[in-house]
Amino acid sequence: MENENKRKGLNDKGLWSPNAIMIIGSVFSFFIAGIMSAINYGRLGYIQKKRRDIYSIVLALAACLFLINISDEKITSGMIVVAINVAMSLYYKANQEKIYKEHMRNNGKRGSLKIPILSSIIVILILLGIGYRTDYLYLKITGRYEGDIYNGIGKIYDKNSNIKYEGDFRHGKPDGNGKLYHGNESLAYEGDFKDGKFDGNGKMYYENGNLKYEGDFKDSDYHGQGKLYYKNGNLAYNGDFKDGLTYGQGKWYNENGNLRYEGSLKNDLAHGQGKLYDENGNLIFEGELIDGEPVNGKAYDKTGNLIKEGNVKGMFD
Repeated sequence: MENENKRKGLNDKGLWSPNAIMIIGSVFSFFIAGIMSAINYGRLGYIQKKRRDIYSIVLALAACLFLINISDEKITSGMIVVAINVAMSLYYKANQEKIYKEHMRNNGKRGSLKIPILSSIIVILILLGIGYRTDYLYLKITGRYEGDIYNGIGKIYDKNSNIKYEGDFRHGKPDGNGKLYHGNESLAYEGDFKDGKFDGNGKMYYENGNLKYEGDFKDSDYHGQGKLYYKNGNLAYNGDFKDGLTYGQGKWYNENGNLRYEGSLKNDLAHGQGKLYDENGNLIFEGELIDGEPVNGKAYDKTGNLIKEGNVKGMFD
C-alpha cells in the first residue's frame, strides 16, 4: 500500500532533479541541497528517508564546525566548507537518482528552482553581511584554550590563511608581547599589548617593511616618548606624544633629513618656545609660537642675519 501511494505521488508532485540539487549544494550550500532532497522524499511519502536527510544536515554542520576547530593552520575555513558542500551535494545527488528516474518515467513534474535559488541567495547575503561586519568569522586561532577563552601563546589567521597576529593572549585578546601583520603578511607592529590594544613599548612598520614609529603607546595611540619615520626610512619626528598627537618637547624633520622645528608642541602644532628652520636646515626663527604661528622672537634670513626682533606675527604666513 505504501509503495502504491509513492507511485501515485510520483505523478502528482514536482521533484527537483539530482543535478539541480548537486549544483545548488556545490555553488551555494549543502544546507539548501539537503532540504531539497528531504522535501523530495517528503513529497513521495518516504518519511524515514526524509528524516535521514534532515539528520545528515545536522551532522554535516557539526562536522564542519569540528573540522574548522581542529584543522591545520594552513587549511582555511573556506576550504573545509567547500569540501563539505561538494561531498554532501554528491551524496544527495546519488540518493535522488533512482526516485527521480522513476518519477520522470511516470511523466512526473519537475520542481521549480525559484525558491531554492532565492533561499540560497538570501543565505549567502546574510553570511556576507555578517562577514563584512566582523572579521571574526574568518579568524583561525591556534593556541591554548581555557573553556571557550584562549590564553597563553597563539596565532590568528585570516580567511586566506595569512597570519594576522602571533603572541600572547589573555581573556581571548592579545595581551603581553606580540606581533601584528599587514594583509600581505609583512610586519605591521611588534611590541606590547594590553586588552587587545597597543600599550607599552612597540614598533610600527609600513607595508614596505620600513619602520614607521618606535616608542611608547597607550590605548593604541602614540603616548610618551617616540619617533616617527617617513616611508623612505628618514626620521620625521623625535619627541613627546599625548593621545596620538605631538605634545611636549620634540623635533620635526623634512623627508631629506633636515631639521624643520625644535621646541614645544601642543596638539600637533608648534606652541610655546621653539626654533624654525627652512627646508635646508637654516635657522629662520627662534622665540614664541602660538598654534603653529611665530608671534614674538627673532627672525633671520637664510644666511643667518637677524632681520627682525620682537613681534613677528604674519612674517611666516
